[in-house]
Amino acid sequence: MSAPEPTEAAPRCGRAWLYDVLLVALLAAACLAAWLGWSQVVLTHGAGPELACSEGAPCEPVLTSAWAAVWGVPTTVWALTVYAVMAAWTRPARFADARGRRAHGGLLVLGGLLVLATLGLVGGAVATHGLGCGRCLLLGLLHLAALSLLFLTGQPRRPHLPVGLDLIWALFVVVTVMGTSVQLALIGGARLDRLAEAEARQAEAASALEVAELTLEARPGPVIPLPEPEPRVPIDRADPRWGAPDATVSVVSFTDFGCPGCDERAAIEADLADRFGDRVRFVVKLFPRDTGCNSRWSGATRPGACEVAAAAICAHRQEAYRPLAELLRRHGGLPDEALRLELVRHLGLKEDSFSRCLRDPSVGEELTEDLSHAAFLEVDELPVSFVNGRRLGPEAGALELDAAIRLALGEVEAGPEGVPGRTFVATGPVPPEGAMAQVAVEAAGGTVYIDAVEASLDLEGRALAWVGAVPSRASWHEAAAACEAAGKRLCSHDEWVAACQGRPAVDDDGSGEVLDDLLEGRDQPYADGWRRGRCHDGTERVRPQLRPAGGSPGCRTPEGAYDLAGNVAEWVGRSPETARLAGGTAWDGRQVGCHQSEERFGPRLRHFATGFRCCSDTPVAAHAGARPVGGAPPVPPAELPPAQRLEGARAQLVLVGAEWCGGCRKVDEIARALLDEHGAAGLAVLELAVDRDEAISRARHDARALPWEVRYAPGGEPLGTWAATSLPLVLLADAEGRVVHRAEGWEAGLEEALQAQLAEILAD
Repeated sequence: MSAPEPTEAAPRCGRAWLYDVLLVALLAAACLAAWLGWSQVVLTHGAGPELACSEGAPCEPVLTSAWAAVWGVPTTVWALTVYAVMAAWTRPARFADARGRRAHGGLLVLGGLLVLATLGLVGGAVATHGLGCGRCLLLGLLHLAALSLLFLTGQPRRPHLPVGLDLIWALFVVVTVMGTSVQLALIGGARLDRLAEAEARQAEAASALEVAELTLEARPGPVIPLPEPEPRVPIDRADPRWGAPDATVSVVSFTDFGCPGCDERAAIEADLADRFGDRVRFVVKLFPRDTGCNSRWSGATRPGACEVAAAAICAHRQEAYRPLAELLRRHGGLPDEALRLELVRHLGLKEDSFSRCLRDPSVGEELTEDLSHAAFLEVDELPVSFVNGRRLGPEAGALELDAAIRLALGEVEAGPEGVPGRTFVATGPVPPEGAMAQVAVEAAGGTVYIDAVEASLDLEGRALAWVGAVPSRASWHEAAAACEAAGKRLCSHDEWVAACQGRPAVDDDGSGEVLDDLLEGRDQPYADGWRRGRCHDGTERVRPQLRPAGGSPGCRTPEGAYDLAGNVAEWVGRSPETARLAGGTAWDGRQVGCHQSEERFGPRLRHFATGFRCCSDTPVAAHAGARPVGGAPPVPPAELPPAQRLEGARAQLVLVGAEWCGGCRKVDEIARALLDEHGAAGLAVLELAVDRDEAISRARHDARALPWEVRYAPGGEPLGTWAATSLPLVLLADAEGRVVHRAEGWEAGLEEALQAQLAEILAD
């Protein structure tokens, strides 16, 4: 509805131009009132962009007092309706007719009420707090100026109240402006409450990290060449982000789930966020590798990536993007719909709201917006990050992102060859060398006690929790015997998980195991979220250099257990059938953690990073006089054991593999080709299958009709014999059984290397 037009015959009042000045005063008052209202919402709810009237400022006691809001909505927000009605009445009030006099009278009444309300509020503030809010005083002066202008217009000073259509128009303006203002204030307050809760969760996680007493010492690194900045990178207000909203440096990353490079980039950014704090903000844009919603993607499509991206957007609308993103990465990036909903329930999100969100067309529009930004920036590979416009592609790592941020912050200057880089070395106090007491753990069955560090052995072969000793490498059988000799036992799955995550483990899916379930507590021993350098998890797979027990001060639970992630993978399980390796090894990178378990290998696996620690129902102290002995790493034999030799062979290939091993199928093809070529000259092939389920393995081997003998070792004995860390394992031996070539894990050029060695052996 619009206000009725004044009649053409009605003359204007003498000083009609003063109503234009009044409009300017009302606009200024509305802007100042909106600013004060938002400041009050921010101060009341404890989050939001930093404003001039922040906590501790002179206006803070006034804006947070009990009488500064009505029904939870700031008083200044209610004033916006008065300004809107007054602005609507300035037009008819310009005319010297009956309607103009009524409109002018309404302006006088509202202007007077504004002045009286201001005097009451400001007077109460001064009386209560002994000070005045400068901006509140300025707002009062604007109210007084508006009333003064009305007395100078030449219209009658005795109010004539509006009637009829003018009242209907005023009521419409009141309802529209007030409804909008209250809605914005309440939505803003609710959003700030969620932000404050998220910040509190982050602060709690940070405090848990501080318990680990880890120091990252910066050291000079190589010079890093960086690209020139590109055009402005669009940032949408709906994009997931963290860090200070007004930070001068922005890191905008395009990502997808189930992308190894993206997972690594996310871990790097988590490190950087800890390092730079509120000086940098991190923004995420989704780029699903699925042509169902992303026409820019030209690589191998990943069906379901669009649905997972939509789930991430809906989680973000409940302020849970980062927790859900971490869970999605743990579960391969593309969990099915049932598991996605299970993850949502696990995070405590509103399931009904989440399901409705997935059907909301605006989710697709938001994803399309991210993809349009990708098109504008010519993004067609992952991961890609922009640091204040500098493009860092998949080849960039922690050094490049750190250098780009420091350059943007002005901490360093770029030289002709690039920016001086830096590396970080984890340092910090470690517990004193010697025997360490067990740690109490609240498990599902009650309180148990777990060794604080990984086990070593004493001269009697007993398990010993000794800080400073290199963890003993062991199979499950060796670990169980060492714990029993020490008066303890190997930990069950739920006991180990409870010690790592800080809460009793729950068998969510009813499978009888907890290592394959969602976590009830933290996902890393030190806190939620993997952090580079906290645990020993970044070495090469080949002959890793292990750290002594307790040697990673950052890899400690708040309860006091060290190295539950990384270093050596730990045997858990009360029987050979339930034997599992938990926690991850020194080379597993961000895959380590309370959720990491390995169940594909049998209990006789023993290599450079298979260890253990013990549990007990009551505390068990170290035996008097017990000291660790140096545990030499396993040394693979130089010759084939008699059980693995084939009689009459001039050359022999031994293939150790499993049906779940993709590289093993490639090795099979190489072995077939070599056998066809050199079988008549004396080459023989033996395959050792280490699948835990022998029945399935036999059925698959029979279906493939292999031209060589297959022997089954579900316990993993061949892997333990050869201290293998990965499959396939290929051994080439001569007629005397001497191993002349060993290849572990699939590698290009294997066939050429075997051909060369066979030529030498068979030529003799």
